[in-house]
Amino acid sequence: LPAGGIYSTSEDMANFCMMLFNNGMYGQNRILSERSLNEMFTVQNKYNTYDLSFKQGLIWALYGFGGWDFAGGIAMHNGATYTFNAQFSVLPEHKLGLIFMTNTNTGEELLDILNHQILTKVLEFKTGISKAKSIKIPPAEFKAEDFKK
Repeated sequence: LPAGGIYSTSEDMANFCMMLFNNGMYGQNRILSERSLNEMFTVQNKYNTYDLSFKQGLIWALYGFGGWDFAGGIAMHNGATYTFNAQFSVLPEHKLGLIFMTNTNTGEELLDILNHQILTKVLEFKTGISKAKSIKIPPAEFKAEDFKK
């Protein structure tokens, strides 16, 4: 996940995501305290009027708008270099995470579309919660049943 000169692998990012959803634990090891984990998903800039409605957690951009408020909000972090583009999104309330990594620097728009389509379908499959009508994305080319395998 390129950002600020930091590079990672898909396996490392998946492990990080599992640690997030396991209250800061990875296996038997505590990686983050629960307090630190909570701060990651807490708005850190709410008194900064220059940020307008943008909400920033620790490492995450926090969104409730765009239709994701129905799912308890979404936390996202992306990054790019001259040759890579990546996006990491989580729905903390539902312990769902999605990581995309591409070998192109022009993939951001595609990642946004895939991210929204797949997360809404997986959320519906896992919880029965349907996507809000306010999410403006093209129709998905797959069904929730595709994830049963």
